[in-house]
Amino acid sequence: MKKGLVITLTSILTLTLMTSIAIVSVVRLAGGVSSAKLYVEPSSICEALSLGQRFFINITVIDIINMYSYDIKLGYDAEVLNVVGVAAMFPEENLPTPNFDVDNVIGLVWINVTYDGEPVTTDVPLTLGIIEFKVQGYGETLLNLYDTKIVDSEGDLITHDVEGGFFNNALEGDINNDGIVDIFDLVIAAAAFGSYPGHPRWNPIADINNDGLIDIFDLVIIGVNFGKSLPL
Repeated sequence: MKKGLVITLTSILTLTLMTSIAIVSVVRLAGGVSSAKLYVEPSSICEALSLGQRFFINITVIDIINMYSYDIKLGYDAEVLNVVGVAAMFPEENLPTPNFDVDNVIGLVWINVTYDGEPVTTDVPLTLGIIEFKVQGYGETLLNLYDTKIVDSEGDLITHDVEGGFFNNALEGDINNDGIVDIFDLVIAAAAFGSYPGHPRWNPIADINNDGLIDIFDLVIIGVNFGKSLPL
């Protein structure tokens, strides 16, 4: 009797779980729930890239349902990077005419695409755009995705997570970002030595280890890297 009761309860629980999973799947397919994610890949580029060198990033989406159009903005520091090429990627059956805009003064690239054919549903990574950058200077910058919009075939916005990227080709200790750790970096740090946020001599670029105080530890970093330079 008890054994039969256990079997019955187990069957009920299993059936309930399967029903719940089916309901969640139907809701997702109906567009009620979205786990879509829009991101930059690679997410981090920390290489000793010199002036004039080029590299690519992808703007990728995953777990998207019924995507019919997208509008993407990506910001960057134009003193460090410039955009020299943009390409939109899409299935052959859609063949839309993409819209682009690049502003290397403020550091902005814009991509806008509306599909001509069927909307896209995919649970694997799909590249929406490829951006080619040229290194303009030394330093670091966010590759910041913002004001992104993904729209379904009904004209409704698709909620999605967004993850930008990061670029850094700076040489540790190179405070003035001229590609070499030398006496000029030491002079900058020495002029701000002992200062902290709010102090009249505070210079945040000299706080190399980001501990809120310009002290001997920052000078040591310069000393260890003194004479090092990035490739021309």
